[in-house]
Amino acid sequence: MAEMENGGLRATEDHFRLLAESSRDMISRTDTRGVCTYASPACRDVLGYEPEEIVGTSLFELAHPDEATRNRALFERAIATGELVGRPFATRMRHKNGSYVWIESTSKLLYDDGGRIVAVQATGRDVSERVAAQEALAESQKSFRMLIDRMPNAVVVHRHKHVIHANPSFARLIGYETAESLVGRNVLDFVEAEQRAEIRSRLEAVHRVHTGMGEHRLIRADGGRVAVKVTALPVVMDGELADMAIAEDLTEHKALEAELLNADRMAALGRLAAAVGHEINNPLAYVRGNLDIVRAKLTALGPDVVPLLERLAIIEEGVERVRAIVADLRHFSAVHEGELGAVDPARAIACAVATASHEIRMRARVERELRADGHVRAEERRLVQVLVNLLVNAAQAIPEGHVDENEIRVLTRDEEDGNTVSIEVWDTGIGLPEGDVSRLFEPFFTTRGELAGTGLGLSTSHRIITSFGGSLHAARRPDRGSIFRLSLPRTTPEKAAEIADPCARHETRQLRVLVVEDERALAETVRMLLEPHVVVVEHSGAAAIERLAKEAVFDLVLCDLQMPSGSGAELYEHARRTSPGFEQRFIFMTGGVFTEQARVFLRSCSQPVLEKPFTSDELHNAIALTVKRNA
Repeated sequence: MAEMENGGLRATEDHFRLLAESSRDMISRTDTRGVCTYASPACRDVLGYEPEEIVGTSLFELAHPDEATRNRALFERAIATGELVGRPFATRMRHKNGSYVWIESTSKLLYDDGGRIVAVQATGRDVSERVAAQEALAESQKSFRMLIDRMPNAVVVHRHKHVIHANPSFARLIGYETAESLVGRNVLDFVEAEQRAEIRSRLEAVHRVHTGMGEHRLIRADGGRVAVKVTALPVVMDGELADMAIAEDLTEHKALEAELLNADRMAALGRLAAAVGHEINNPLAYVRGNLDIVRAKLTALGPDVVPLLERLAIIEEGVERVRAIVADLRHFSAVHEGELGAVDPARAIACAVATASHEIRMRARVERELRADGHVRAEERRLVQVLVNLLVNAAQAIPEGHVDENEIRVLTRDEEDGNTVSIEVWDTGIGLPEGDVSRLFEPFFTTRGELAGTGLGLSTSHRIITSFGGSLHAARRPDRGSIFRLSLPRTTPEKAAEIADPCARHETRQLRVLVVEDERALAETVRMLLEPHVVVVEHSGAAAIERLAKEAVFDLVLCDLQMPSGSGAELYEHARRTSPGFEQRFIFMTGGVFTEQARVFLRSCSQPVLEKPFTSDELHNAIALTVKRNA
């Protein structure tokens, strides 16, 4: 019986060795001390040793120094408790060439007939390539995360719509302190409700194809909105498929886009205003000139015509109002951007109030408190634009229908530092919400809802004032309403141009004057205003050149700047080339400069310019000044 049992054991052992020695995996047995009692031939391929070189050696001596203590503790615990590590166990073992090989092994305990543990049998294989690939992947994932974190664009990675990684740029974009606080959140939480269904369907398409998600508005932590352009694509993170969304902040782009659109509109308005102004100012000029002629004739008739003179004054007032409206419109919507210079705040305020009056008149009274006596460094048109925006904002904060109960006050003062002038716009409107004051000058921010505009007016105003070297601030008034205060550097205007004494014009000798004006009625009016001077009239620049070729004996040339056949600038240049010095006798008339070529010419020319419609006094003053300069 004993012989049969021993024979069975030998057969089992022989069968084990047959399997072990034909296996590509390394199979070993150790005693309860960890000393190897058997090693299969595969150890040559795995560790470079012959089996007999390993037998009799403690396997802990072959373990990597960083793992030997851990391995021994796990082995001793298994011997003591009869419990092995429940999964394949990976460790590094020393190759015969001195390098270390990653071995993944599974083990089982061997017992004697009495149930005592007598050995540990392990089956191991070389997994160095797999571990290296895993380490490379882990390093790649680490580098990928670092790359994402350093990207200036906002990036969020999510799996099944839940955030698994976000970079600091994304956290800043939507107003969170840390990117880590976003992990686990549903990405749809950051999207406006009406866009969620669309985005959900697009996210499902990301796995099939790289896709642009389009433009969307994200919800910030403070409840605000930010416009972004999103691109989404599938990525692998932590070994699993995920979705990555890259969001480009469109705030500045949208602001620039809106400003460019507004600039295009203003340019179109400027061109229209200049053209319309030119067409209005020409007839207005001869109406105004003929009023002066009629007034002079009536005045000579004595006191009986006083009622007629009073009616004439009413007509003159109407003409002046039309002239002021055209001048304000042309000034406010000028296409070109002028250079910085000395600007009178009172003049800019007057123009702004006139321009914004249609918004104000049904809501509030306008009071002016102009205490400043200095000029500011600015560009007048753009300063007027800012003041119009502040006035319109103030008006829109006041309900219609209670004009006597509401007020918009515009105040100027010289600051104590002596270098600054402040302009303040107060109103008695609904005021500014407590939390909104700090955000007023952000692009697209508005306190009046979607129908109140683009939300760019105040941000544009802030940019303009800053470009002047000034500042713009807002505050809530203690009682009601709001106050906007802009501060600008004080400057000194250039010396004023010489002004002729209007009383001296009748003492001027009789002059020969060439009038060049394509508007025949205006040319005739100017001729009558110039009596008793000798006046020759031509209706084009080309005709005037022919006239000067025949007789260059004129004391003055009173010339329209823009005409269909030969402009005033061309006539001026012809005179300068053919008769040097004669060009100093020119006086230009204009109903509005609306070409860049004409603007460049006027900036380079120092001759007097009469803005149509001009008065008889203005005409004679310009003549007296030009004669004096050429004496």
